[in-house]
Amino acid sequence: MDLELGTQGLKRVDVSLEIFLSRISTGKAILFTGAGFSLNTENLNGKEPPLAKGLAREIAKLGEMESSDNLMYVSDYYLSYKSKPNLLNLLKNNFVLNEVSDDHISICSIPWKRSYTTNYDNSIELSNRKNGRNIESLCTEDNPNDYIHIGNICLHINGKIENSTVEHLESNIKLSNSSYISADSFISSNWFYHFKRDLESCTALVFVGYSLYDLDVQKFLFDNPSIKERTYFITRKDATHEETYFLGKFGHVLAIGVDGFGNLIKENKSAILDQQHENYTESLVKYENTFDDINIRDAEVERFILHGDIKQSHIDKAISITQSIPYFINRDYVQEVCDLLNEGNNVVLVSELGNGKSIILKSVVANLTRNGIDTFILEDDGGDYLSDLDVLSKISKRIVVAVDDYDKYIELIKHFDNTKPANINLILTSRTSEHERHRHEFSSFESKFLEISIDTLTKDEVEFFISIIDNIGIWGDIANWSNERKINHLIRKHHSQLSLILLDLFNSPYIVDKVKQLTHALFSNLKYRDTAFGIALIETVGLKAKSSLISEISLNNEIYDGKLTSNPSFRELFKIENNVACSKSSLFALSLIKNYFSANYIVDQLLLIANHLNSEGGRSYEENRVFKELLKFSFIERLLPEQNRKNNLSKYYENLKISAPWLKTSPHFWVQFGMSRLPYKDFKKAQDYFNQAYSFAKNKNDYHTENIDTQQARLYILQCLDSNDPVESVKYFQAADDLLNSLNDDVYKFRQVINYKDVYINKFVNFSNKQKVAFEHSCKNFHSAVERASQAGKISINDEKIISKVIDSLDFIIKDIQVNR
Repeated sequence: MDLELGTQGLKRVDVSLEIFLSRISTGKAILFTGAGFSLNTENLNGKEPPLAKGLAREIAKLGEMESSDNLMYVSDYYLSYKSKPNLLNLLKNNFVLNEVSDDHISICSIPWKRSYTTNYDNSIELSNRKNGRNIESLCTEDNPNDYIHIGNICLHINGKIENSTVEHLESNIKLSNSSYISADSFISSNWFYHFKRDLESCTALVFVGYSLYDLDVQKFLFDNPSIKERTYFITRKDATHEETYFLGKFGHVLAIGVDGFGNLIKENKSAILDQQHENYTESLVKYENTFDDINIRDAEVERFILHGDIKQSHIDKAISITQSIPYFINRDYVQEVCDLLNEGNNVVLVSELGNGKSIILKSVVANLTRNGIDTFILEDDGGDYLSDLDVLSKISKRIVVAVDDYDKYIELIKHFDNTKPANINLILTSRTSEHERHRHEFSSFESKFLEISIDTLTKDEVEFFISIIDNIGIWGDIANWSNERKINHLIRKHHSQLSLILLDLFNSPYIVDKVKQLTHALFSNLKYRDTAFGIALIETVGLKAKSSLISEISLNNEIYDGKLTSNPSFRELFKIENNVACSKSSLFALSLIKNYFSANYIVDQLLLIANHLNSEGGRSYEENRVFKELLKFSFIERLLPEQNRKNNLSKYYENLKISAPWLKTSPHFWVQFGMSRLPYKDFKKAQDYFNQAYSFAKNKNDYHTENIDTQQARLYILQCLDSNDPVESVKYFQAADDLLNSLNDDVYKFRQVINYKDVYINKFVNFSNKQKVAFEHSCKNFHSAVERASQAGKISINDEKIISKVIDSLDFIIKDIQVNR
């Protein structure tokens, strides 16, 4: 399509109508309307809605004021001294529409993923109603979390007049110098994060009715080729070169007007609907095996080891043929999971941070597809995956749906359990801690899910991993060890856990020197440093590092700047693809934070992020997940370098309650603060903070104190071990034992019992005969309690390692007492 620019004879860059129509046909396109969209509509006065200057003159006339074109001045003065009900009536007469044109109806006849407008009027809502479709009408004051998954919504950035009340005149309705977007107010609203997410996932962002002066585009459209390629501006037919030149920097310009756009859709309506029928799922994407004849290079293997970044084609090849160059561990769990799914089971893969659950999931998907089973992956978390599941349930084929990090999609699992599609099985993954949080929900499902913990490598898998590292030569000091010595080292020191092996590898001189060179160059730009930290933090939490989330956590928008994403050092550390940081290695991210950022920076930046997220109303799932992690002692401790960790933890928690003042009355916060003192034997402070937690817990309805109790018992045991006074030592142990025996049987209670072995070795000799008998009985009772809990299903597969340690400790005590009796 070639559009000429008036008398200047200049030509705009060609815009392919075929590509444009294809993009708006997917159901994933975004509509964004400005004042020009409301031309040829009719309000209650039988006229078109006025623009800003016209509205200012009408308000001045109503208020018997001197005529003015300044809407901000006129509206502010009127609201201060004149009748608000009369103003509301004037606004309703002007901006409540009773008629829209056929072109408006045509534009709204296709399902847009979401609609945004700077207009006060109801043109989008009325056009949808005339298409027999209801649309939720919202303002920026509405909580996005209540509506974002509905999809069929229209967000009025400057407020809406229809159904407004007098109270809305100074809150929801933004009367200002322009009837168009106030970019700063939108950017600071809770909806801006979701708008950025729409930019990432939409197939097209279509602005209708904007000109050069209507919109400060640069404030929220970014220097990002991917976004620019999918952005379109529908402007009036007689738009000048001046009006369209600036918009052309941010996307394609089609000077066809609202009527031309309406006709374009009308003429291609059947083709649009046919394409929508073909693309029958929105979020669940069918997997197809890919085969690449190009052999993997050493640099790619190294990137896979360090960043977890590997082409799917290399996984497909690795599971199909013998690897001439070792690069990919075909885990035994893969075939086990495939067999279980083929037998009609649902499966949950769980692991600790960095033990390879996502890679195993990709391997399972590739295996299933190779063997003729249609497998769908949940890729677009902003789409309607519940409806997708319903669509797939009607297909007369066996289907497996794969969901990585399922905890965000618990509604999908509930929907699956409620509808029970006979042809679908689920394969899910989760970090151990997140799965524990949802365990009670799984126990209530009628659909059964088999759990598999994939934390440990077999001896053969360890040996193959060694061959990978031998080949790419990044062992460092232990390169000259024998194969057997390396195997024993990885099994004994790192307990056959991939995460521990990799963390050790990340600390090798070869890797440290290489990463230091990259970070030194990159971090000289402070905003780039903050962005790198934001990405690493997001990945350590276990979330997908999308650009929208990166910009929120980094507290800047540099991730949208092509200068950063094309920076050689940045590209070595992170791979950006389709607005997502694809390194996907939470272990490398953790290593990056601990080893290449100063402790002071880590603490200060985490506090800035916590302060930002605390001030956010209606936080998204991802933001809320990050914020919750920032409250956890175990998470913060993991991020900080060992040197001076005690003082840095103290500094962090002292300032955290300043960043989020409500924490001062939170029992959970004081428990975490107390836990931060325990490793450093600061028992007095720990007790003070636990007392705070108990005090605030009393004032909260239905607050159960088990979490505080287990940590209090842990404190008593540590005090028992630390005390040199035999009487005091026994007193502390008895207090711990009494408290633990009063709690429900679960892994958190039993975890504290592991320390009974230390009490036995170091303090038992000082117990009286009566106290020794009581100690032995308590150990036997705990042993029986663990067995009962296991038989009752209260111990998950994720807890088995801890429970094994508990049993080992108790067995040692009981047998040793019997031997020495």
